[in-house]
Amino acid sequence: MNKWHSLLVTFAALAVASACATPTERELLLAEQHRDLAATKLVQGEKEAAIGEYRKSLEINPRDPETHIGLSEAYRRKGLLTDTERELQEALRIDPAHHEARLALGVTYLQQERWADAAAEFQRLVDEPSFVRPARALVNLGWAHYKSGDLDQAKADFERALKTDRANYTAHLDLGIVLYDKGDLVEAVSHFEECVNIVAERPAPVFGSAEAEARFRMARAYVRLNQRDRALDALRVAVQRGGESEWARKSSDYLKVLQ
Repeated sequence: MNKWHSLLVTFAALAVASACATPTERELLLAEQHRDLAATKLVQGEKEAAIGEYRKSLEINPRDPETHIGLSEAYRRKGLLTDTERELQEALRIDPAHHEARLALGVTYLQQERWADAAAEFQRLVDEPSFVRPARALVNLGWAHYKSGDLDQAKADFERALKTDRANYTAHLDLGIVLYDKGDLVEAVSHFEECVNIVAERPAPVFGSAEAEARFRMARAYVRLNQRDRALDALRVAVQRGGESEWARKSSDYLKVLQ
């Protein structure tokens, strides 16, 4: 019995040593090639192929946080949020200071409607003085607070985001949503207009959905302010600029109701 126990311990130690072995330069190059190919496949919309290539890369070099992050995004696009979360947590285990991985983890929690978990991750980034463009975390933090029902804190988060990045159209849009819910209709419209002013000069295929949403929400506020003509104008432009987006369709339906 002791002999067999000794052999098992030896085999286990060898397995651990093998798993922990540092990849050679040639192996690292091969891992990078798989990772780069995976990124290309992901851009081309070949999610399954991307996942396969990322996994091959990690088999060679499991301690590369960028590969875990890439794999997490491939899983996200497949709708596999549990797998997305796992890969991001592994990236952060390897590199706890990886800000983009933490931001992505917070977004994953938002997608899972885990508002408190999301807020905790975004707050860590807000409190980190080396985090670049903190408005990104503040906007997401505000949305987590908004979805939790804390409108006052959400308002403060979005206002703080705009102090650091006045051109953040998402912050204007989300602040407008909070103000609308609080009944501050005139101020809400002003932020929807700011959002529109920022995105209207940008390519519609990319920013048309955000513009359509801002105009749709603006129209709702105009209706409550008894400014029906301005609401109709906002909805017509939303339909024109929104392409095939959800907000263009909503604007079209609302336009039919008001006309």
